[in-house]
Amino acid sequence: MKELTEKQKRMLSSIIAFFQENGRMPSIEELANYLSVSNSSCQDMIGALRKKGALGSDGKISILKSDVYKAGCLRVPLYRTPGEYPDGSSEEKYIPLDVVDQNSKYFSVVIGTEDMLDGGINPGDEALIEDSKVEENDIVLFESEDGKWALRHIVFKSGKIVELWPENYSMGRKATSDVRIYGKLVLLTRRYN
Repeated sequence: MKELTEKQKRMLSSIIAFFQENGRMPSIEELANYLSVSNSSCQDMIGALRKKGALGSDGKISILKSDVYKAGCLRVPLYRTPGEYPDGSSEEKYIPLDVVDQNSKYFSVVIGTEDMLDGGINPGDEALIEDSKVEENDIVLFESEDGKWALRHIVFKSGKIVELWPENYSMGRKATSDVRIYGKLVLLTRRYN
């Protein structure tokens, strides 16, 4: 693949993000609206991406090539249980570069609890976690008592005490000074079968 311009990289990143969210390639109209360009400009840019080898074609529609998809993304490890962290993951997840700060460190986990169920976060959802300083009311990742990944809002109390607030009205708040916070939630994905 030939070197892409910055504008072409942004367009490719937008295509990748749309593909991840919708499970299909965007139409010319959808992509043109997203990029705030005319349909003909969008078609020209797609043609340029095809010429440079970033997109393929089946004759009618553009196809995202897997190596290009991976090149336009940040590769992060995916951990299913806390016991795998930080060295036991054999799985990876690809996150579009326009979603992340490339100067930060990220990893993904599969949520194993119902702590945020009333907030729309379900067991089995995949959470992208930024390994960074957390702030009041961030949704943070920690390990539950039963050894599963869990998310809750963090509230700082006096000293080293924190409260972890769920969004599941059948659960109570957890006040503790003995919890490891792994980072904060920045992106949530769900697979539908």
